[in-house]
Amino acid sequence: MDLPGTHAEMMEANPGLRLPEWAIKKRSFLSPYLEQVGDIRPPWRFQWVIKRRLALMAWPQYPEHLRFLLKNGLRRLISLSPECRPPIHQFTEFYFMEIPVEELTPPTLEQIKLFICFCDQARQFDEAVGICDRVGRGRSGVFAACYLVRYCGLTAEMAIMQLRKTRPGAIETLAQEKAVEEYYKELCNCPPEDACWQPGRFQ
Repeated sequence: MDLPGTHAEMMEANPGLRLPEWAIKKRSFLSPYLEQVGDIRPPWRFQWVIKRRLALMAWPQYPEHLRFLLKNGLRRLISLSPECRPPIHQFTEFYFMEIPVEELTPPTLEQIKLFICFCDQARQFDEAVGICDRVGRGRSGVFAACYLVRYCGLTAEMAIMQLRKTRPGAIETLAQEKAVEEYYKELCNCPPEDACWQPGRFQ
């Protein structure tokens, strides 16, 4: 089946990709939890992949982890582990989205596209995106590599290699690698609207 050629057409043909209203609206008030003095510490394995643009981390289990993210200007968070939900209900500052992906399995192409839509909005507002799963390695690595493909003009192979230089052990299975390759092929067949993107621009 032929896919629509533009971002607008893709969203029209796939209404399930549209972000929910709560993920689009801007929150302008502070959480009472931040107004109080509380501990602040990074989630386990927190790391910037692209400074102030994209970060990976293991499951932020405690409020002090989320305070760390807010302190470091990270207000967009995607969780891939429905079995490990961060205590996001205690905070109002986050744009939070859950994309459930089973551990050691790849995301679907539709899930990757949903992630990219979320990142498109973040970039429009010059906001960073954080990705978390249980240990911040396999599932989150796939999405991070797709980010590098989409916004840095890397091929799938280059994106995976670059990510693993920064984060050894990222992307754990062959099926997860193939998910990145599938997304790259999708972009080559249906390039995004911004003219600066070219397949394998830095090859």
